Amino acid sequence: MLRLLPPCLLCAVLAVVGCSASEHLSSDSVAKSLRLQEHEWEGTPYVLGGNSRRGIDASAFVMRVFESAFGVTLPRTTMEQLSVGKVVDHDDLQAGDLVFFQASPRDRHVGIYVSDKEFVHASSSGGVITSSLDEVFWKKNYWTARRILAIDSDAAQAPKRPQPSLRTGW
Repeated sequence: MLRLLPPCLLCAVLAVVGCSASEHLSSDSVAKSLRLQEHEWEGTPYVLGGNSRRGIDASAFVMRVFESAFGVTLPRTTMEQLSVGKVVDHDDLQAGDLVFFQASPRDRHVGIYVSDKEFVHASSSGGVITSSLDEVFWKKNYWTARRILAIDSDAAQAPKRPQPSLRTGW
């Protein structure tokens, strides 16, 4: 099974290379990290209040993934997570955005958007899984989204070479 660096080791590595966890992230690299995290947590059952591989709930899963994959510390509960980051429109979702759902005033859920209308989360019925925002339940109960990570839109593009200047009159 593939293991990612523990958060303390990740921070040490990043300190040595001189960048923070959230610098120079591309949407593709975030999506890949999230897929690795999903694979790492695959088979973990949902347990309300759980915070380990023996059982985890949705907000703890989000908190643990952000710490492990990106070195970002998030609050523990869904409502606290709802208060961080900036609001993102449903049509502008990008990898790493938190997506929130509300089926009733007391029934709230959070997951992490990956790509192509898919998000990873700890589901009460299936444990850690990937679901589609197009599924009837999620579409009906979609609430809002928050952006936590600063995605560098230029990070995925190849650097542009400077054009040679044309000198005239020589």
